[in-house]
Amino acid sequence: MIFHFSGSIKWRWIPIISVAILPGIIMSAATGNLVWLLASFLAVSSIIPYVSSHGNKWFTLLNGLLICGIAYALHLMLLEQWYYFLISITMIAIFMGFMDNAHQELRSLSSWIIIACVYGAVKLGDSSVTVMTLLTMTALATGGVLMVLMIPLKDKTAGINIKFVPIKHERFLFNFKYMLPTLISISACHYLKLSEPEWVIWSSLSVVYPELDAVLLKLRRRIMAGGIGVCAGLAIGLFLPHSILVPYFCFILICLSLQMFRDYFLAYLLRSGCVVIYAVNQGSMQIAFDRILDVVLGGMIGLVSTYALIYLYRRLYKST
Repeated sequence: MIFHFSGSIKWRWIPIISVAILPGIIMSAATGNLVWLLASFLAVSSIIPYVSSHGNKWFTLLNGLLICGIAYALHLMLLEQWYYFLISITMIAIFMGFMDNAHQELRSLSSWIIIACVYGAVKLGDSSVTVMTLLTMTALATGGVLMVLMIPLKDKTAGINIKFVPIKHERFLFNFKYMLPTLISISACHYLKLSEPEWVIWSSLSVVYPELDAVLLKLRRRIMAGGIGVCAGLAIGLFLPHSILVPYFCFILICLSLQMFRDYFLAYLLRSGCVVIYAVNQGSMQIAFDRILDVVLGGMIGLVSTYALIYLYRRLYKST
């Protein structure tokens, strides 16, 4: 079912995400520079797996620091040679594939590490980055993580016993499920000169599942929710006055939409609409059309890659 308007909200995420994004928003408002919102997003990317997957505070703090460092390293690779970026992200994708194949609860961790690293690497290119910028960004992201770690969680995630799939096991092949879509999506972004390449990469990886039915359902929901959200965002954005408050309001809603709704369709619709309103308020309507293109292209890459993986799996293990 594509439409499932349960209307239920996961209220626990509202204070958690609000606290995580606070340092970056304060710094951005104080300096008048939206680039510091990236620190808030990196903090959220570190906190989501902590609440939903593993519940380890020290690992969460280390994860936040690593994400900032890796994003900066990938940013430098993009400036020098794009294929260094391609190789590095592919290696990360393979490692994350091993992680969430070892335990399904770690899918949140693997996906958010990839998202944060790619998003950070691309968005750091929006302004000149110095060592002081990186240190400040890391401090703001870490501050948001630390503030959330001090919040007592009522339903704390139980510890996870990681057990990697042995090489002779038939599911070993699924350790590499993120490899092909990563290679194809990054290559497509480079050779087609696509703007906002992180959206293509996200879309290709977000629909990767071991079952084709799940892939097709996720792809349809993303395309439909994205289309409706973009149209609504354009309609609303064109009538809103140009104000510095609009980007902040949209950014907060985007972060909340990452976990606030139980229904994915509603979450992606709100996120798509707010991204477009954010861009239109900054004077860029082209981003709306780029977003739809990237969602469709990335989704098709994910679909084809998953089909190829399942086909290979059936040929190797299910042939009689």
